[in-house]
Amino acid sequence: GSPTNNVNVAWAVVFGSPVTGLSASNFSLVTAGSGSASITGVSGSGTSWTVTAATGGGTLGLNLVSATGLDKALTNLPFTGEVYTIDTDVPDTQIDSGPAAPSNNPNATFTFSGFDGPSSVTAFTCSIDGGAYAPCPATYSTVSLPDGSHTIAVRAKDAAGNVDPSPATYTWV
Repeated sequence: GSPTNNVNVAWAVVFGSPVTGLSASNFSLVTAGSGSASITGVSGSGTSWTVTAATGGGTLGLNLVSATGLDKALTNLPFTGEVYTIDTDVPDTQIDSGPAAPSNNPNATFTFSGFDGPSSVTAFTCSIDGGAYAPCPATYSTVSLPDGSHTIAVRAKDAAGNVDPSPATYTWV
């Protein structure tokens, strides 16, 4: 899918009739943004081939640009293939509001936001008092917490699947 945080991507290249002699030199990678990319493999036979590439960042497209070395003359070159958006940047999470500390309300309400350059933040996960992370909305309320100190930790996730490795935290009593 695109965007992706994979460091390797693959394209399925399908011809209308069998082709032999296909190699990396028949293709061109089109990149934009940060990072570099290179074709790492061409495999397959007949009408079905797979082209793999190591990615950098930004966008990456594959074009079939040359029929040199192929057993068939190809028309309609160059052919432009699918473009991937590569996003390996992790999002950053922020807790925008929380309860007063101390508070006499066992139900605390928080709001969160997240920031990510290449793609958008699509989800948050929350942990209360060191428990397991679970999906939570950008406006989240706890239910009936007992008296004492509590900590919420929040992680943003972006459209490419990257998760904030350093959750935002808030502690209150």
